[in-house]
Amino acid sequence: PKIDLVGIGVKLSPDGDTLKVDEVIAGGGAADAGILAGDRITAVDGVEVVKSGMEGAIARVRGVAGTSVAVSLLRGETPLQL
Repeated sequence: PKIDLVGIGVKLSPDGDTLKVDEVIAGGGAADAGILAGDRITAVDGVEVVKSGMEGAIARVRGVAGTSVAVSLLRGETPLQL
């Protein structure tokens, strides 16, 4: 059977040891969770971006529609968990 994978609704770029959110797609999970352009993702499901690499982190934010993912990020210098 075919499984359709979706992301959290962001466009990302590497930014040091983080992934910078360049754009948040309206109607996506990231927008619903309050993620903003300029936020920097530091970990996905408890796995640091620096340890998993960009490809690993991106793979973690993809899944079957409706599944949840925990995202740790920095907004400016303030750490947040969404």
